[in-house]
Amino acid sequence: MPMKVTFSTNDISTMSVYKEVSRIKKRSVSFVIRQTLREAAPSLLKKQVPFLSGAIKKTDSEFYLDIWKNHIQMSNDILDAMNFKNNIIGQRMGHLERGEIMGKLNKLMNESEIKNTIYIYIERKVSYAKRFGSGISTILSLRKTIHEGIFFDIKRAVLIPIIELIAYRIDSVLEKNCIDFSFPHICWIPIYYINDKAVMIPVIRRCDVSSLAQSEGEIIIINPFDDAIRNEIN
Repeated sequence: MPMKVTFSTNDISTMSVYKEVSRIKKRSVSFVIRQTLREAAPSLLKKQVPFLSGAIKKTDSEFYLDIWKNHIQMSNDILDAMNFKNNIIGQRMGHLERGEIMGKLNKLMNESEIKNTIYIYIERKVSYAKRFGSGISTILSLRKTIHEGIFFDIKRAVLIPIIELIAYRIDSVLEKNCIDFSFPHICWIPIYYINDKAVMIPVIRRCDVSSLAQSEGEIIIINPFDDAIRNEIN
């Protein structure tokens, strides 16, 4: 049920920012403020926010990246090398290649406590003339994707050029590359770096995601060599 809250402020610079964001997004000022409050709420008391006396300042991304490292991702990455048949011109992945990776990772999860895996190529060579390819990859092993009501949505993983992250805000980069980020989320965190790109995933409150989206057993395959900002997901 909607709750009406009224407040006033003399902070002109803050309201100017909200009005400018409202203009850019073509939404009302009240919508922008409501969205900002929703995104900040989950971590307001748990993380050390600047206006709490004596607090250590952390951004949302820093705070949730710590949770990812300490509670979501297992400590040791796994290196994998493989050869595969290739019938695709260019750097995109074919069904034979993806199928072999899926089989390997399903076997890994069935024989261990790993619940989800992210397969990231760090080197990949293909020859269409020879119908053959090979590659070396890192496998990120996850024990879960939910921790204390917070969901790490690995299915929305994207590759972002690091230079763009330095120059622009994450939402500007996503908008530039036509990636949907309109869903309720707290922030985006970098979970891996490859060459000049970062693998980014959104952090979402569990209550804002359907139970279907929260299912375990996910396998994510990321190929940084096809020059696409989106990942190759199976």
